[in-house]
Amino acid sequence: MQGGVYVLCAPEYILPIPRLSSYTHTQSQGEECCAKAYGGQTSRACVCTHLDTPQLGCPGIIEYEKTTVTTVVTSTISFGAITVPTDPDEKADLVADLEAAILASLPPLGDDVQVRIISIGGVTVRRLLRETPNARLLSSSDVEVEIVVKTEVEEDQGSDNGEESTTTDPDVAAAAVADQVVSQVTAATSDTTNLEDALQDSDNAALTSVTVEGTTVDQNPVTTSSTETIVGVSCCFVSCYDMFSTFFTNLFYHIL
Repeated sequence: MQGGVYVLCAPEYILPIPRLSSYTHTQSQGEECCAKAYGGQTSRACVCTHLDTPQLGCPGIIEYEKTTVTTVVTSTISFGAITVPTDPDEKADLVADLEAAILASLPPLGDDVQVRIISIGGVTVRRLLRETPNARLLSSSDVEVEIVVKTEVEEDQGSDNGEESTTTDPDVAAAAVADQVVSQVTAATSDTTNLEDALQDSDNAALTSVTVEGTTVDQNPVTTSSTETIVGVSCCFVSCYDMFSTFFTNLFYHIL
């Protein structure tokens, strides 16, 4: 008992004990409890049951590397006339809605995709938002856009039974991801009808009637990569668990 509160820990193979309102459990308490009551337990059943953080040695838990590749693609989209409002909030809405429309016109590119407008009609967005001129009609406005795509590339996890995983070379992964992203962005932005439909769906009066005259995509993106070591559940373990869970669930319903 700690501070008038009972701390309960039990390995997974013990019959379930009713959970009472007077019983509480925290990760640190569970770890301490397992160490005292089941120290040296070879099966690690207590620790693996009571800790939320995955630990090596527990069933299905392995160590693997995850590489995150960041690809920055620059594109210039030529729009028809765009009316830039004078109100600062409306100008900010124009930029945000234009970014959202471009993003909506793109296919799924990665785990995290952002669209950032660099300039409109040769005027940087920062300057455009700072200045308050009269409403301007920018004829044939070239909009420079950065499309930032983050993609997670995991190595072949193998399994938790001693099989070795296959390490992914970060540079090779980055080059492969960049080529794919550039190809997808080029194909998507060249579909002017799709982009115009996204502009119409924006509900921004300054964009709903804007036409798309053409697009160009820089075929040399900027790529960076970072690698981190992960301790987590093996995908093989999850697949086997799901398979057996589905099998026994279906069997149960058939018996009923």
